[in-house]
Amino acid sequence: MRIYQIFLLGVSLAMAAGCSKYYLAVDQQWIDVRYLASTFAKSPDPRQAKPPLGQMLVFEWYLPKEVIREEPMLQVDVILWDYSTRHLDIPIKRRMSTTTFKLLNEEYDKSGGILTYKAQIVTKSGEVFREWKHQLWVKLITLDEEPEKAAVVPSESTP
Repeated sequence: MRIYQIFLLGVSLAMAAGCSKYYLAVDQQWIDVRYLASTFAKSPDPRQAKPPLGQMLVFEWYLPKEVIREEPMLQVDVILWDYSTRHLDIPIKRRMSTTTFKLLNEEYDKSGGILTYKAQIVTKSGEVFREWKHQLWVKLITLDEEPEKAAVVPSESTP
C-alpha cells in the first residue's frame, strides 16, 4: 500500500511540474448587434440602427517578473481572407493583461475577415517566451515580382 501511495505522489508531482501558470491565450470573437450591451439591456442606443460588424482577436497573458524585466513585446501576424496581412507590435507593460485587435465594418467587408493568426511574446533579446497559433496558421508565401513570361518560339516543321 505504501508503494502505491509513493507511486501516486510521484505521478502527481510529475504532472504538476509539466503545467505552467504562465500563458498566452487568444480568443477569436464575432462582432455584430449582439456585441452591444444595449442589446441585452434593451436600452436606447443610436448604434443599434447600424451596429458594428466584424471580428475581434482578444489576447490575454500572464508572465513572470523575469520576463517583464526583459521588455517583452506581443507580436501578432494576421492573414485575412483576401490574403492581405497585418502585423502588430504591442509593448507589454504588465505581467497580466489583455488587449484586442478589431477588424470592423468597411475593412472587414473589404478583406472578408480574419483567416488565420499567430501571436508571440518576444523578449528584447529575441527569445520567444510563449506562442499561440491558429489551427490553420501557415506563413503566407508572397511573390514580390511578377514571374517572367516565357517566350514562345514557334517550332519549325519540316515538310
